[in-house]
Amino acid sequence: MRPILNFAKAIALASVLAILLACTTAKPAGEFSTALGKLVRSGKVHEVDLANVLPLDWHELFAFGPYSTRDSNCQALQLGWLQCRMTLPAEVNEGEFVLVFRSSSKVVHVEYHRRWNGDFSSRTSPRPQPILRSAAKFSVSLVSNRAPESEQWYQLEHQAHD
Repeated sequence: MRPILNFAKAIALASVLAILLACTTAKPAGEFSTALGKLVRSGKVHEVDLANVLPLDWHELFAFGPYSTRDSNCQALQLGWLQCRMTLPAEVNEGEFVLVFRSSSKVVHVEYHRRWNGDFSSRTSPRPQPILRSAAKFSVSLVSNRAPESEQWYQLEHQAHD
């Protein structure tokens, strides 16, 4: 009976550790984020139009920055309690953004965006505003003081006023 109890404790401990690891591990960058990162880091662009990064159908984009919470993000999107919990993470980690694409006020795509793939930090505020597809042009600039030595970090600055 004792070996079974020890085995059950080991399984329970392994399960708890797996859950903790899953909660603290950053999610992989999404398809849009990856495509934007390749474009930005190519060194060939000084401006990027987010409407042309991938063939997604969207009219507005929200970029929720590091440390933003689910409740504040859902309030900006005007999502109900259940849809909010099914759509957004509890909090956005330091090295990422959560991008929410909407069309006709409905969420059509959500993904994690690594700041490494283009940093929207200048765009974040306590009350995020949507970036309209028709005005989603950003300048791309290399920022030397954010990345470790020999690494490149690109800042995305919004050019159009929406």
